[in-house]
Amino acid sequence: MLIVGAGVAGAMARGYFSSLHPIVCEASKTSEKKHKAIMRYRDFSIAYLLGVPFEKVKISKAIYYRGKFLEPNPAMLNSYSYKVSQGIFSRSIQSIEPVERFIAKEEYVIPSVKYGKVLIGLKPNKCIFSDGTEVEYDTCISTIPLPIMASVAGIELGNTEIKKYPICVANFPVKIPCDIFQTIYFPDLDTPIYRVSLERQNLIVECLGDTIPDLGKMDFVNAFGLTYSNLGTPEISVQSMGKIVEMDDTIRRKTMTELTMKYNIYSLGRYATWRNITADNLLKDLEIISKMIKLSKDSREYELKLGEV
Repeated sequence: MLIVGAGVAGAMARGYFSSLHPIVCEASKTSEKKHKAIMRYRDFSIAYLLGVPFEKVKISKAIYYRGKFLEPNPAMLNSYSYKVSQGIFSRSIQSIEPVERFIAKEEYVIPSVKYGKVLIGLKPNKCIFSDGTEVEYDTCISTIPLPIMASVAGIELGNTEIKKYPICVANFPVKIPCDIFQTIYFPDLDTPIYRVSLERQNLIVECLGDTIPDLGKMDFVNAFGLTYSNLGTPEISVQSMGKIVEMDDTIRRKTMTELTMKYNIYSLGRYATWRNITADNLLKDLEIISKMIKLSKDSREYELKLGEV
């Protein structure tokens, strides 16, 4: 088995199919994690796939709109959804009731990843990488963006519009004692900040765009009852594909089916299936992929058409 991509989806796939001793190839040249925004899980079993200890935490949530804390209403919910996904969809802001989640107590590590492997070509049961290497496989799991994989495979996406846009994340160290988990949503369209989370000694500010705005002029610190003197110098990072806009579902499914039928490639994860999902959704997707791998080719096509991936 070959897994293309060493993000969270690739790490979960590696853990799920560990008995098959998969090879993992990653385009990045180093193991530095790209995801700097919040990462919380609903299912403890993900800890076993990632191979890291989890801790259960209680998270309180609120909505801060134009200087005031408000209860959810359709206008604010729709405004937030449009702000972060350019459409009206169900988002995590829907409920601000306290929730219990799991967080990883340390970074996951995928053993023996082959870094610097940018996928540039495909043949049936063979991936071709930019460094000239060719890796043969019986089964391939792709976690790289579906439009990129379609381009490499020579699959036309037709007139469907592919939209993505970057986010900028500022991680502020909190200099005062703090043992609490809070998330505040900012649906106001006038500010690029859409979510801020206090996670013990870390304040995570998530913004739309590829450059951090002048945070000193924005009213997010007061929303937590803090001052800038309580915070240290932030670590700032940009995720070029921070948000995606869902594409035509018929074309999306057709593309994934063609990748499986022609190249024996299964798509896993938010970008590979081009859906706004969380890591918890991957557990069900891994089960579906595992079943499809075991099916005959004719039965597999039928399963792909019926499946929820």
